[in-house]
Parts: sequence; C-alpha cells; structure tokens
Amino acid sequence: MIGGKIIGHGHSYPSNEIDNDELRKYVDTSDEWITSRTGIKKRRILKKNENISMLQIESANEAFKSCALNPLNVDMIINASSTPQNLFGDANNISNKLGCKNSVNMDLTAACTGFVFAFATAYNFLPRYKNILIIGSDALSNFVDWRDRNTCVLFGDGAGYHFNDAKLHNCVLFFVGAVVLQRTDPNEENKIFNYYLGSNSELNDLLTINFEYDKYSLDSPNANKYGKLNMNGKEVFKYTISHIPKILQKIAQDSNIKMEDIDYFIFHQANIRIIETVAKNLNIPLSKVLVNLDEHANTSAASIPLCFSENVKICDKKKRKKKKKELINSMYKYKIHKGKIKRNDIICMCGFGAGMSYGCVIFKY
Repeated sequence: MIGGKIIGHGHSYPSNEIDNDELRKYVDTSDEWITSRTGIKKRRILKKNENISMLQIESANEAFKSCALNPLNVDMIINASSTPQNLFGDANNISNKLGCKNSVNMDLTAACTGFVFAFATAYNFLPRYKNILIIGSDALSNFVDWRDRNTCVLFGDGAGYHFNDAKLHNCVLFFVGAVVLQRTDPNEENKIFNYYLGSNSELNDLLTINFEYDKYSLDSPNANKYGKLNMNGKEVFKYTISHIPKILQKIAQDSNIKMEDIDYFIFHQANIRIIETVAKNLNIPLSKVLVNLDEHANTSAASIPLCFSENVKICDKKKRKKKKKELINSMYKYKIHKGKIKRNDIICMCGFGAGMSYGCVIFKY
C-alpha cells in the first residue's frame, strides 16, 4: 500500500505588528472587546513594497531546508489560496522562483479549509508524485471593510487606503505556511491515517466576498472588482460548534483512533471561542489544542500550516547542536517557534470556513 509522511515544514510572515490598542484608533473597538470575543491580541502586516510571493518562497525554502530536499526533486506543488497575487494562480511562479524545474503545479481554492483540501489532494497524488510541496497562503486584508469591527478585527491588519497613519498606510497582511509530503516506501509505515472532507453549500451565503460586475460601465476603472468580506458571524459560530465535533468523531472512528490518543489538535485559527467550545464538547484538554491566533489573527488557508510549523521541534535530539543553531539563525530569526510537536506525535488538523466547507486529516508526524 502506498502511503505518505510529512518530512518538511516552513512558515513565513511579516515582522511588523499591530496590536488591538493601535487598531482602536481606526475603528470603534478596544483590546478588551476584541480579546474577549475572539482571543486575538495582534496581527502582522507587510509594507507596500513587499508581496505574498516573497513569503511563499521563504516558507517553501524553509520547508526544503528542514528536510534537505533539493528543489529539483519536487514533483508537485499545490498552493491553497483564495487571494493569489496572480488571478490565474501563484503555483507556477512559486515553482519558477524555487527552481522546481520538474514539478507540476496547481492552485486550489477552498477558503479557510484550503490547506486541508490541498493536503488530501496531495495524498491522492502520491502514487504518481513522490515529493509534494503544499502551501497555504492568504491575504484577506484588501477585502475587509475596516469600518466593520465585527469582521475587521478577525482578519485585521493596517492595510488599505482607509488609514492615514504612516505606520499603517498601504500595508497588507500576508501569511504563509508550507509542508512537504513524501510517498513512503512499501516497507515503511503509512503515517497518513485518514482524511475527511465535506461541504454544506446551502450555507454558502454565510461568508462571501462577491465579485461586483457592472455591465453598464465596461470602461470604468472601478468596474468589475471584488467587494468586501460579508459574514453572518452568529450563524457561522452556531454551525461550526455543532458540526465540527461530529466530523472529528467520525474521522477518529473511521481511523480506529481514540480521541485521547491524539497528541495535538490544530484547528483553523478563526476564533478562540469556537476552538474552546469544540474542544469542550469533545472533552479535549486545552493543553492538546495548539493556538496562535492571539499572535496572528485569522490567516485563512495559512492558519493550519502556520500553526503546525511554529510548533514543530526544529531538530530531532539526534541531530547536532550546531545544526540546530544554524537552523534557528537562518530560518526563524524573527519568528515564533514553540517546539511542542515531536516525531511520531499523532496530529489532527481541522479546517472550516466559507462554503461552508470543512475537512480533517489525522497523521503521525
């Protein structure tokens, strides 16, 4: 039986931060209001001369370094994103910049569940392609209405023309996380236990960014553009906390794994109240739930791989201290690295978001 395993990981994000106190200068909110309702303390931004491509390349290079993979040996690249720099997709640009001359490249859109969908897609391609780079990357700030505190604080950054402050003007929020999935040899253990994907299209209108097509103004520079993010937060919350526990129970049962045998859970980093409620409903100790939304807010398709990469130990104990120091200096100069996840830990990743789409994958690292 052909199986798979994660051999590499990387993540990238801007070093500039905006905390809740600074955000309240531009919208009627407060640190207490944001933190109590979302768990978010700050978010990160890029300057106007930076772009998502830089972070995609950086996170991928880190993933290659972490497993000593030559870019020429990458067989496939899947980029999960709802906000590509190029409307036709970023995967080919990523491949070109990385020097992955032998890879077939594709982009996938499934909003906040995008990385889990990409992971499942990659797993099904393993019989044909041995080394697959999976990236989750998103930049939602351009689509957020910064006058609406119910949505802007979730994805928040200092982007766009609404702000006049020198630090915030023309800044955009980007995050990228990446892993390398490799086909296992016939005599190796398949470390991907199971995945489960689903959609409830009847609830599609709960979270949208619709294209505004003005057929009467074809020559207008403002015609044919995407509008702002629109979300029914109350209904999204109700659906998620009632449905996601059922999905987790099903995938655990189908995988013949007890919930208590899972070492860590990585949920889409949407809202701390959603995460804690789901964990409580399943009797999952919060010590097993990995969270980074307090540092980064909701990063859409990037949230799960970003949280995973931040929490993986940089080096196994058997590796030299010198090598560990080199990795820390070169790969994580300005980055959070908690080092909780170790080899052979059982991990459950669970995504949910617009669509409404949802997906889970359980694997042994």
